[in-house]
Amino acid sequence: MATSLVLLPLAPMGVWLGVRLARRIDQVLFYRFLYTGMFLTGVKLLWDGLAAM
Repeated sequence: MATSLVLLPLAPMGVWLGVRLARRIDQVLFYRFLYTGMFLTGVKLLWDGLAAM
């Protein structure tokens, strides 16, 4: 809970930075980065889930 309270002020800054980044770079490139990150996150979650078995 303490960590959440410390990081809470950074959330609006992260949203602002993400919106700014999405507007500045090419849309195709942005979505490639986004999908790559989602894929890698999914692979990591699957790896952790299978390793716990």
